[in-house]
Amino acid sequence: MNYPPEHVAAFVESLTNEMLTFCGPIFITPGLMTYPNQMIDNGTFSLIDTGERRLLITCHHVWQAYLDCRTKNPDAILGINLGDGDASIAFAFPGRQLIEADPDLDLAVFDFEPGQIRVNGVPVKHQKDWFPARQCPIPKIGEGQYVALMGFPGKRITKEGMLCTFSTQVLPLKVSGVGRKQLYILNEGENAEVLNDIKSWLGGLSGSPAYALGEDGASLIGFVKSGHKPSEDAGSHDSIFSGSLSLTHACFLRRDGTLDRAG
Repeated sequence: MNYPPEHVAAFVESLTNEMLTFCGPIFITPGLMTYPNQMIDNGTFSLIDTGERRLLITCHHVWQAYLDCRTKNPDAILGINLGDGDASIAFAFPGRQLIEADPDLDLAVFDFEPGQIRVNGVPVKHQKDWFPARQCPIPKIGEGQYVALMGFPGKRITKEGMLCTFSTQVLPLKVSGVGRKQLYILNEGENAEVLNDIKSWLGGLSGSPAYALGEDGASLIGFVKSGHKPSEDAGSHDSIFSGSLSLTHACFLRRDGTLDRAG
């Protein structure tokens, strides 16, 4: 069945707004009082409620980039954006809230309760919530199934003076293959139109949550691990890997926030 373009656009906007509640940008800056143009790197975080614990999850390589910056500059901060206005805050003492980090799975999991969202002891007004992922273990998704993901690409960040605006939208994609640790979304078939549009700005999607959409609503299935950028000397259609994505299965996440490497 074909739907009018305006109906599709309205659905995408509605879905984007709903999914935006459960994720946001995470970024590294040289210090607290710095301009957006001084941002060193950025990725995406997910907020997950397992029923036992509320968590913030991003990629291990995002966490490692922050640690590397701290070795050179002790003032470097890990920042998170929780919505519009003044909702960008420093992640205070993230090492104390780190539950587990695994470079192989490329996941870093932090304890992150609502009461921890404060600046100088004052609660921050924010627009976020924790996505309920209470089935344990979280089921894997199969090849050929559809997912929706969203992240915050660095190339789509608008930086004007002290103002910084992060942009995102939902990306509907089809799973091309499934491995024990990862699932793959290749630049082929139905994915080609979406991935060809985004392949030049994959940076910043790291840590993006991915959901399967069913009759019972959305279910968490994974986190974006990496994107394969096209080589500068290759044509835009030379390879199905150009602009493709790999995701870590969400099944490795336990209720207490630790990681089950056996999956």
